[in-house]
Amino acid sequence: MEIHNEFLDVNYRYQYYLLELVADNGNYYLTVPRAMKLLEISRFKITQYVEGINADLAVISPTSHLKVNADGVFESQNIDEGVVRKVRLDYLKQSNLFKMLEFSLLHPEKMKQPTFAMRSLSGPRNSMN
Repeated sequence: MEIHNEFLDVNYRYQYYLLELVADNGNYYLTVPRAMKLLEISRFKITQYVEGINADLAVISPTSHLKVNADGVFESQNIDEGVVRKVRLDYLKQSNLFKMLEFSLLHPEKMKQPTFAMRSLSGPRNSMN
Protein backbone atom coordinates (compact mmCIF):
# COMPACT_ATOMS: atom_id res chain seq x y z
CA MET A 1 0.00 0.00 0.00
CA GLU A 2 1.35 3.39 -0.96
CA ILE A 3 1.27 6.12 1.66
CA HIS A 4 -0.44 8.69 -0.59
CA ASN A 5 -3.41 6.33 -0.94
CA GLU A 6 -4.15 7.11 2.70
CA PHE A 7 -5.30 10.55 1.54
CA LEU A 8 -8.16 8.91 -0.37
CA ASP A 9 -11.57 8.74 1.27
CA VAL A 10 -12.35 5.15 2.28
CA ASN A 11 -14.77 4.35 -0.55
CA TYR A 12 -12.48 5.87 -3.14
CA ARG A 13 -9.54 3.94 -1.69
CA TYR A 14 -11.32 0.60 -2.08
CA GLN A 15 -12.58 1.50 -5.55
CA TYR A 16 -9.02 2.36 -6.53
CA TYR A 17 -7.65 -0.88 -5.05
CA LEU A 18 -10.29 -2.92 -6.90
CA LEU A 19 -9.54 -1.13 -10.15
CA GLU A 20 -5.82 -1.70 -9.62
CA LEU A 21 -6.43 -5.42 -9.00
CA VAL A 22 -8.42 -5.69 -12.22
CA ALA A 23 -5.73 -3.86 -14.20
CA ASP A 24 -2.94 -5.96 -12.66
CA ASN A 25 -4.75 -9.22 -13.36
CA GLY A 26 -4.92 -8.80 -17.11
CA ASN A 27 -3.20 -12.13 -17.75
CA TYR A 28 -5.45 -14.25 -15.53
CA TYR A 29 -8.92 -14.22 -14.01
CA LEU A 30 -9.84 -12.23 -10.94
CA THR A 31 -12.92 -13.62 -9.24
CA VAL A 32 -15.25 -11.86 -6.83
CA PRO A 33 -14.33 -14.25 -3.96
CA ARG A 34 -10.63 -13.57 -4.56
CA ALA A 35 -11.18 -9.79 -4.57
CA MET A 36 -13.29 -10.11 -1.41
CA LYS A 37 -10.48 -11.98 0.30
CA LEU A 38 -7.72 -9.62 -0.86
CA LEU A 39 -9.61 -6.46 0.07
CA GLU A 40 -11.41 -7.96 3.09
CA ILE A 41 -14.80 -6.63 1.98
CA SER A 42 -18.23 -8.14 1.31
CA ARG A 43 -19.83 -9.08 -1.99
CA PHE A 44 -22.28 -6.21 -1.44
CA LYS A 45 -19.39 -3.73 -1.21
CA ILE A 46 -17.81 -5.21 -4.36
CA THR A 47 -21.08 -4.58 -6.20
CA GLN A 48 -21.26 -1.00 -4.89
CA TYR A 49 -17.65 -0.30 -5.83
CA VAL A 50 -18.08 -1.71 -9.35
CA GLU A 51 -21.07 0.61 -9.84
CA GLY A 52 -19.06 3.57 -8.52
CA ILE A 53 -16.08 2.73 -10.69
CA ASN A 54 -18.26 2.53 -13.80
CA ALA A 55 -19.85 5.89 -13.02
CA ASP A 56 -16.38 7.42 -12.70
CA LEU A 57 -15.06 5.66 -15.81
CA ALA A 58 -17.99 7.04 -17.83
CA VAL A 59 -16.60 10.53 -17.18
CA ILE A 60 -12.85 9.87 -17.08
CA SER A 61 -12.52 7.23 -19.80
CA PRO A 62 -15.82 6.63 -21.63
CA THR A 63 -14.46 3.62 -23.54
CA SER A 64 -13.57 1.81 -20.30
CA HIS A 65 -15.94 -0.44 -18.39
CA LEU A 66 -15.87 -3.00 -15.58
CA LYS A 67 -18.36 -5.79 -14.94
CA VAL A 68 -18.73 -9.08 -13.15
CA ASN A 69 -19.96 -11.90 -15.38
CA ALA A 70 -22.39 -14.67 -14.37
CA ASP A 71 -19.49 -16.85 -13.18
CA GLY A 72 -18.30 -14.15 -10.77
CA VAL A 73 -15.25 -13.20 -12.83
CA PHE A 74 -14.32 -9.56 -13.41
CA GLU A 75 -14.28 -8.47 -17.03
CA SER A 76 -12.73 -5.18 -17.99
CA GLN A 77 -12.70 -3.21 -21.17
CA ASN A 78 -9.94 -0.69 -21.92
CA ILE A 79 -8.69 -0.47 -18.32
CA ASP A 80 -4.94 -0.03 -18.27
CA GLU A 81 -2.42 1.63 -15.98
CA GLY A 82 -3.06 5.05 -17.54
CA VAL A 83 -6.79 4.84 -16.82
CA VAL A 84 -6.10 3.66 -13.27
CA ARG A 85 -3.81 6.65 -12.68
CA LYS A 86 -6.41 9.10 -14.02
CA VAL A 87 -9.04 7.59 -11.73
CA ARG A 88 -6.73 7.78 -8.70
CA LEU A 89 -5.95 11.42 -9.45
CA ASP A 90 -9.67 12.16 -9.70
CA TYR A 91 -10.28 10.38 -6.38
CA LEU A 92 -7.49 12.38 -4.73
CA LYS A 93 -8.97 15.64 -5.97
CA GLN A 94 -12.35 14.68 -4.48
CA SER A 95 -10.96 13.42 -1.16
CA ASN A 96 -11.60 15.67 1.84
CA LEU A 97 -8.35 14.78 3.58
CA PHE A 98 -6.35 15.61 0.46
CA LYS A 99 -8.21 18.92 0.11
CA MET A 100 -7.26 19.83 3.68
CA LEU A 101 -3.61 18.91 3.07
CA GLU A 102 -3.58 20.89 -0.17
CA PHE A 103 -5.13 23.92 1.53
CA SER A 104 -2.65 23.82 4.41
CA LEU A 105 0.29 23.60 1.99
CA LEU A 106 -0.96 26.31 -0.36
CA HIS A 107 -2.11 28.69 2.39
CA PRO A 108 0.26 28.28 5.34
CA GLU A 109 -0.47 31.82 6.52
CA LYS A 110 -4.04 30.83 7.31
CA MET A 111 -2.83 27.93 9.43
CA LYS A 112 -0.73 30.08 11.83
CA GLN A 113 -3.66 31.32 13.89
CA PRO A 114 -5.46 28.66 15.87
CA THR A 115 -8.81 27.88 14.38
CA PHE A 116 -12.00 27.30 16.31
CA ALA A 117 -11.64 23.54 15.85
CA MET A 118 -8.05 23.55 17.13
CA ARG A 119 -9.00 25.69 20.13
CA SER A 120 -11.90 23.38 20.97
CA LEU A 121 -9.68 20.30 20.71
CA SER A 122 -7.02 21.75 23.00
CA GLY A 123 -9.18 21.07 26.03
CA PRO A 124 -11.70 22.83 28.24
CA ARG A 125 -10.94 26.25 29.57
CA ASN A 126 -12.10 27.47 32.89
CA SER A 127 -13.93 30.68 32.09
CA MET A 128 -15.37 31.03 35.62
CA ASN A 129 -12.09 32.32 37.14
